[in-house]
Amino acid sequence: MVTVEVHRVISWPDHACAGRSTLSGPALPSETAPQTPPNDGTAARVDMARAGRRIGALPHRLLGWLGGDGFPMVAPVAVAAGAGRVILVTSGAHLPEGGRRAGLLGHRYERQLIGLAVRQHTGWLDVVDGPAEGHYFPQTERSFRAPANKTLLLVANGLLAKRGLRAARRIRGPDVTSA
Repeated sequence: MVTVEVHRVISWPDHACAGRSTLSGPALPSETAPQTPPNDGTAARVDMARAGRRIGALPHRLLGWLGGDGFPMVAPVAVAAGAGRVILVTSGAHLPEGGRRAGLLGHRYERQLIGLAVRQHTGWLDVVDGPAEGHYFPQTERSFRAPANKTLLLVANGLLAKRGLRAARRIRGPDVTSA
């Protein structure tokens, strides 16, 4: 069982977060202060053109950051390659002003999860052109794809589970069970 304690929910009349939002829970804090940039800079550390193209090809994209009250904020975004080493993100939701660490996730799930693709980045977000547009500098990337063939997917899942069990047994000893 998983228990989740919800602090606040912001909802919009559509999936693009356009229009007037409805708030359930405590009021949002006033503007979130920008974060101090990392010591090794905010520039992209992965191939921006490739990252933008790959995550932009996925139908669902979410940008996440830490709000001013310490709670996570998430908004759907559109993604486009920008000039230089940046990914342009736009959203119907209000993006935080200034610079901060942020995560960018793109995904596609097929029916019954037979075939899926997930891409995720951590990086730096600069919102300088108004509350709906920002520059995203990807610094790390991870991805996962599962085949759209049920038999192949089940075989691959079984092999990955077996590999994970072997790794757990090497670390924790032979008493680790598969359940």
